[in-house]
Amino acid sequence: LSDIRKCVQEAFGVRLCIWQLKVIEVLLRRDADIVSIAGTGMGKTITFYAILAFKAKGSVQIIVTPLNILGKQNVACLEKAEE
Repeated sequence: LSDIRKCVQEAFGVRLCIWQLKVIEVLLRRDADIVSIAGTGMGKTITFYAILAFKAKGSVQIIVTPLNILGKQNVACLEKAEE
């Protein structure tokens, strides 16, 4: 978990909570499905952004959002992280 925390902090400037680390760990293992339930603003989004920190540059990840505004927020956040 400490390797995940360090990598995500370097890539996105965010220090993860233990529940976020555990979600990311399962996603990286790719051996189980996972459902993450947390309140608005608790940091669910970073759990799927974090996977990008472990993929090769130029990799594609498709993110489906229920609202256009959420999609625009995702794009803005990832563009900021890329800088």
